[in-house]
Amino acid sequence: MNAVITWLDGLFGKLPVLPDNLRTLFRQLLPWAITIGSALLILTLAAALGILSAGFVLVPMAFYAAGPLSMVDLYILSPLGAILGLLGGIGMIRGRAKGWEFAVYAELLFAISGIVTMSLGSIIAHLIGLWLLFQIRPYFSADQTPA
Repeated sequence: MNAVITWLDGLFGKLPVLPDNLRTLFRQLLPWAITIGSALLILTLAAALGILSAGFVLVPMAFYAAGPLSMVDLYILSPLGAILGLLGGIGMIRGRAKGWEFAVYAELLFAISGIVTMSLGSIIAHLIGLWLLFQIRPYFSADQTPA
């Protein structure tokens, strides 16, 4: 999967670079935002799927009207992205390069989810998220604890 990150690096490397003070701010805030957002998404998906209720078996029928691609998003893309985001956020808080990679994969899955569900706002938001992740990439070049 490093080929994907190399390709994205070439793509986002051509975009404007944030000033150092903003990059440092995002380095401190983004891991926490990703961790909290992913944890809340996991809880939201559990509630939407009704995992703890008897209505769990009715969820596929409720989403059938939305189309099969929405079910792919609900059952595959969003849960996988939330788990990768949680792992990535925690890893980034610890200063791990692998955490940054997980966060990139999560953002990429969420951008694909936006394409699948045809949500332009989601696509734009997650492309901005990817750009921000590539802005703070130098802070995660080696597995070490943050200074």
